[in-house]
Amino acid sequence: MANIKPPNGNTDVPIIDILHSKQCNINYIVVEPNVAEVDKFKSLVASKQEQGQWTRVRFEFHQTTIENYLEESQRRVAEDNFDIIHTIHCVYTMPDPGAIFVGLYGRLQKGGMLLNTMAAGSLEQLYVKEREINPALRSCVGSASLRRIIQRRLPDVEINTIYKKMALLADECFKEESREGNMLLDFLTYTLDFRKSVSETVLSDFMAFMREECCYEKDGKLFLHKDDEDIVIFKK
Repeated sequence: MANIKPPNGNTDVPIIDILHSKQCNINYIVVEPNVAEVDKFKSLVASKQEQGQWTRVRFEFHQTTIENYLEESQRRVAEDNFDIIHTIHCVYTMPDPGAIFVGLYGRLQKGGMLLNTMAAGSLEQLYVKEREINPALRSCVGSASLRRIIQRRLPDVEINTIYKKMALLADECFKEESREGNMLLDFLTYTLDFRKSVSETVLSDFMAFMREECCYEKDGKLFLHKDDEDIVIFKK
């Protein structure tokens, strides 16, 4: 199994627990360019194994980008291919998601599964709006965009999806002096001091879009549609 860009391993815990309960032995490969994230994951593994957990899992860490890993792994034999590859909330950082997903699909064993989770619905619309403000800000790829990319690059694969509706309390984002709200806004836009980094006109337009198109009101409070979608592909 391969995991591409883990957020310090916390996302992987339930996946590894389930696999460990069903499989005899697991080879778990982690690809992550950030040394701090790799160290956190290694500490998590050490802690679990000290508690007698994950005893049948062999971990292999690659401190590199997925692009470099795929280029290197092309030289490996077919036996090194994977039963499961997951890319949970990391496609946003990929410079060419289509090319990378072709590469990941090629590394699956027959019957193997490629699992991706990413923003969908209103949250994806918010990402697209951010890209309009600053084309260099971040990738605007969300779940719908990724499905179109996969269908274009891998037209013969069957795509299965699981849509998960979630919400995030966003009231504080609309309060200019709220420290919590400004931190959340920075997180959503991937921009430090977002309020101060754009013009008043751009800020007004963005906040209006967020409120009217991405949020809903319930019990006098504003909630952001923070939906996710799982995209699942099996290799025939």
